[in-house]
Amino acid sequence: MIRSRLRFMAIIAMMMVLVLFTIGRVNTVAYIKGTQGISPIPSAFRIETKLFYANEDYLLESEPRTLSIKDNDIVATVINALKREPERENLSAIVDRETRIISAEIINKKLYLNVSSEIMNGNLWRLGYHDLVIYSIVNSLTQFDVIERVQVKIDSKDISTYVKSDLIISEYAYNEQIVYFPPQSPRELIETFLKYTMIERYDLAYQMTTAYKSLEMNDSGFTQYMRSYRASKLSYSVGKILVDDSKKATTVTVYYEFFDRVRNISFDGGSETWVLVKDEEGYFKVRWKDLETIIP
Repeated sequence: MIRSRLRFMAIIAMMMVLVLFTIGRVNTVAYIKGTQGISPIPSAFRIETKLFYANEDYLLESEPRTLSIKDNDIVATVINALKREPERENLSAIVDRETRIISAEIINKKLYLNVSSEIMNGNLWRLGYHDLVIYSIVNSLTQFDVIERVQVKIDSKDISTYVKSDLIISEYAYNEQIVYFPPQSPRELIETFLKYTMIERYDLAYQMTTAYKSLEMNDSGFTQYMRSYRASKLSYSVGKILVDDSKKATTVTVYYEFFDRVRNISFDGGSETWVLVKDEEGYFKVRWKDLETIIP
């Protein structure tokens, strides 16, 4: 009797360990961030999400999509959807159609993704926009709560094997920096302008200045200026931003914090004021002649 009871308790303990191990490795219910989509049938369900494609300025834009996910294979469903052309004409697919998933495993909300080398055959990859290709996949997959980070390999090798770039890292999370958001206010315009500068998209930052149409400074000269500015801001982070539209020209003052990496402490990093003027179409632009006094 005692032996039977001990045997029964041992079986129950093994089953509990197995359940806990399975839950820790893979979540079997899919959730979209901010919403919940639970399958009425465990083997298949439809869910609304966002997929990220490239726009004409080589930035990512999201497009809403309803996906049918079978056998809870979120990864294959999303990547296969990214191979197809988006609905909006100003967007284009990034992932090459011949790309295959060699392996995909989710452990503790981290996806270990291994894809075939065909992913490098796409136009954007060959043009050097490797980060756009990777983040198209990462941003689309991290819409699901079961995935927060993604480690990407190509033919079982690190991406750095194929690409030498500071933008290539060991694992990826959702990246808002390369997602296009049309600026609506003076504050958003300066935030976007600074974002483009820090990710070295000087071409897009240039279009947001008065120099773009007036030719006060050509694009190569602008790039040289802004590289100097970016280098001077690498140890700084943006604090508060104040907008003053009480005068003829709207000004945006950005306050910085300086981070001392050696002592691991922050200091007041000073401030800078950007002047905005409206163009003939009524859109705000960063006034170039004021940039020359800001940039060292």
